[in-house]
Amino acid sequence: MIPVCLKIGEDELFSTWLAALAEANHMSLSEFGQVYLGCQTQHRWSSQVYMRNIEGFCDQHKDMAFFPDLFEILRRH
Repeated sequence: MIPVCLKIGEDELFSTWLAALAEANHMSLSEFGQVYLGCQTQHRWSSQVYMRNIEGFCDQHKDMAFFPDLFEILRRH
């Protein structure tokens, strides 16, 4: 589980939220991507990076009431 989790804002893009999660957990974007999404990232999130394993990522954190599910993420894009 993510030690510090932030609620995604109504008008916030999923990629921006992931960057905020990385910062809140004192991790670089690449470290956060590797640890929680199972992939290597560079400076910015690409659609391939955060959609790659996102269903499993959401399923792993579904017990957090405010954590977005896959359908909410897809609605934002």
